[in-house]
Formats: sequence, C-alpha cells, structure tokens
Amino acid sequence: MEELADLKSYLIAKGYSITTTHKIIQNTVIFKEWINTSNTELETISYNDVTAYIKHAQTRAVSPRTIQLLVLHVKHYLNYLVSAEVIKHNPALALKLKNTNRKTVHNTLTIEELTAVYKSYSTDIRKHLIAPPQQNNELARKRNKILLGLIIYQGITAENIGDLQLEHLELREGKITIPGTRRSNERTLVLESHQVFDLYDYINETRKAILKVTHKQTNQLIVSTGSSNNVQNLLQNLMKELTTKHSSIKNLDQLRASVIGHWLKQYNKRKVQYMAGHRYVSSTEKYEANNVQQLQEDIEKFYPIL
Repeated sequence: MEELADLKSYLIAKGYSITTTHKIIQNTVIFKEWINTSNTELETISYNDVTAYIKHAQTRAVSPRTIQLLVLHVKHYLNYLVSAEVIKHNPALALKLKNTNRKTVHNTLTIEELTAVYKSYSTDIRKHLIAPPQQNNELARKRNKILLGLIIYQGITAENIGDLQLEHLELREGKITIPGTRRSNERTLVLESHQVFDLYDYINETRKAILKVTHKQTNQLIVSTGSSNNVQNLLQNLMKELTTKHSSIKNLDQLRASVIGHWLKQYNKRKVQYMAGHRYVSSTEKYEANNVQQLQEDIEKFYPIL
C-alpha cells in the first residue's frame, strides 16, 4: 500500500489528473497480481516479461483500446520504479501495440547495414543545427558514438549499459568485459580496432570533459551530460534519433538480434551463446535462420517504437 501511495504522489507530481492517476493505480494492481502469480521477479523484469503480460491480458478478450491503456499504464509504473531505483531501466519504455491493419514485417539488419548505421552517425553538431549549449551536445554525440559501437559490434543490452565500468575495459588487449546480470552471463569480447582508438580518446578526453561539466564522480563507462547517473534516457534519445533517420531500425532488440544473427553465421552456437551472454543455448537457437520467422512475427505483434 505504501508503494501505491508513493506511485500516486509520483503521478500527480507528473501532472496527471486524479481520475487518470486512479486508473493507472487500478491497472498497476492488476499488473502486480500477475507478477506474483507468474513467478516473475520485478527487480529483473524484462521486455519479454512485459509482452508475456500483454499476451495474458489478450486472453481475457479485452478490447484493443484496453490493451493499449494497459501498456501505457505499465510504462508509467515501471518509470516510477526506475525513479525509485527499484529497477535500472524500463523495458516497456518503447512498447507499443502494432496497428492490426499494418502488414509490415521488420527484418533484422545485415552486417553491412549495421556498419553503415554506425558510420553514418556524425559527431559534428554543425550538421545537426543543434542549439546551445553546443559543448555539451558535442560531448553527448561523441559519447553516443561509443555507445552505438558497443551496441552494433558487441550486442550489449540496455541493462548492460549502466553496469559498464572503466575497469571492464582492457584497451591494450583490445577487449571489454560485459558484466553478468541475473538474466545473463559475464562475457569478454574483442573490440574492433577503431573502437580501441575511439574508446581511448573517449576516456581521456570526452568522458573527462563530461565529468567536469556535470561535477560527477563515477566509474561508469557511459556517463550522461545531465545531473543523473541513469543512462536510460540517453539510450532512449539515441534510439529515437536512429529510428527517425533509418526506417529499417525499429528498436534496440532488433539491433541485438541482428548482431547475434551475424555471429551465428561466423561461429558455432556455443561460442555465440557465450558472446551473447545467454545462460542457455536454447536462447541462442532462437536467433538461428530457421527461427527468424518466429522472431519477425513477435516483432510484428509487439514492436517497440522509440
């Protein structure tokens, strides 16, 4: 009950009306009941958990509009949990139910397409007509280029980003260690040669400048130019820019699926299982060519738009 009272205060502070706040709390109670009955751990809730809840709600024959409201209210609740530091990121942040009239299937990207996305991301703010403070914006874009590289070449997840520390880098060896989570295993991956040089410049110049501007003291590898140490907002902004610029990009999960699919063309399943941080090889097998259609159907039904 105390949590619901805090949630109410959070929503009202965000400007929601009493009526809307009451409805959000009602649906939050339903969501929490499902969490308890499905043996899902709220502290490690994932995108797949949220879509499982939506699928469960659909079995109750509720209207599409009601489903849309459930999605929206789950987002609000998980945003509150992020602000309360109960969870590190909101896996439902960009979840949106697909319009049932649309027939588009969103394919994974080839390694050539992924590389083109990376190379086309400019750190030159003059090309983007960005308003002041330009120093902060230039620093942010240089940091985003580093983050984009880790997504495209190492397939890191949203959960990994905030956990990365300076000590996870071994630039002399050209490697980075991705720490494990309750859902994934630790793994040490090879960096691309250009990443080594870019990360060296980032650590010694860009990152130091961000810390100086923000007056922060942290060992986090990826740091925001805002007052918070939470990096999920910067990830959201990066993905919003990418999906706006590249019509083929839909979400972070799609990029990761593309990376893993490329790995499977190069290495055996066990090696890819390690590289992806999967605890079970069955998780890796979902990304094999003969299972791509099912993945596409899942994205077709529930795809996040940032």
